[in-house]
Amino acid sequence: NLTDAEYRACAQAHQAMGGVGGAQRLGLVNVEVIAGTLLIQHYRTQRARRDLIAFQSDASQGYLLHVVPFGLSVSWEMQVTGTSEETSLLRCTIGYEAPLWVRFLGWFNRSNYFLHRHLIEETDAFARDIAAKYAPIKPLGAGKLPVSQPLHA
Repeated sequence: NLTDAEYRACAQAHQAMGGVGGAQRLGLVNVEVIAGTLLIQHYRTQRARRDLIAFQSDASQGYLLHVVPFGLSVSWEMQVTGTSEETSLLRCTIGYEAPLWVRFLGWFNRSNYFLHRHLIEETDAFARDIAAKYAPIKPLGAGKLPVSQPLHA
């Protein structure tokens, strides 16, 4: 689970997030600003497993330059795959459908470039958040001392 503060800390574009349905993860609403476009996304949970969460928003709202409204559909999926006994890979994908005029204008303000950079930034931060919350803690004496523990002579 991700709090609003943790969500905002994961990317410069993140403005706010709220969950719906508590532990059942029925959905969420998030607000972002990417390439000068304000996005308000109303996600419904499509699939939720221990290693995967997939959301769909058919009722997202965008505001080009924070003023000109348009509707869009957004899909968002995050999946964790084990790559070894001690490491995992987080895959975060976003898909969207927007009106043709929005995609055309987006070419001029390089929306796809900024969306790609945003996706990299938030995926890296989400991975760090997951690792900090769920990484196994090794008992002391089983290998090296944790970096945060001072060594006294």
